[in-house]
Amino acid sequence: MLGIGISQLQVAFVLIAFVAVVEWWRLRHTGPNLVLREFRIAAPETTGEFLYILGRRSGLIAWLLTLFGLHAQTSFSVTDNEVAREKIGPNGFEYLYAPLAEISSSRCSYYRAFWVLALSLIFYLYGLMTLVLAMSTTNDYDRQRALSGASEILWFCLVLGTACYIWYALSKRVLISVVARGDVGLGISFKRSVIENVGVELTKAIEAVDLMNSRILAKHPGIDRRGD
Repeated sequence: MLGIGISQLQVAFVLIAFVAVVEWWRLRHTGPNLVLREFRIAAPETTGEFLYILGRRSGLIAWLLTLFGLHAQTSFSVTDNEVAREKIGPNGFEYLYAPLAEISSSRCSYYRAFWVLALSLIFYLYGLMTLVLAMSTTNDYDRQRALSGASEILWFCLVLGTACYIWYALSKRVLISVVARGDVGLGISFKRSVIENVGVELTKAIEAVDLMNSRILAKHPGIDRRGD
């Protein structure tokens, strides 16, 4: 059969579904999918609030709701005395905080949908390989037929490969969280906002966590600060 066969379509969509499940599993503990609206970090000597992060639900519909004040958003702030997370949405709000002296650990992680990138490369390579095999056919008539079918497969793979790469590029996100006494977790997971063009580099997030860690250690004078 020339062009794209039913079995090839099935394999492609099964691969996409499988990778989507794998990446969902990796993100299962990161909280809601937020895009960044505001990121503020103060100088190390600043007193009071020195870290503030504000994110909203991702998606065009969520952005449109912000115009009417119906959007769901989450803020994460750290002061000299406490860590606080506030969630506000159409259904209500939730406010959770913990004294800095009660924080037992902190975390900063960077997520990328690696398997989506791998799938993108697989689509590109498969399309290219199909074209090369078609060109290597010796008989002119068979080569024409093979190139006709390979061109359809190539375009199909280019579309899917590019879609997966865009998915990968938009998947990058930062997670900042702390754990307080009693295993109470407070955190926020966010990525760049394409519509509002607000983003933060990983180095800036690490700088924020380093500053937060120094304030936490200051509240635990008995902890041995190894490496200092």
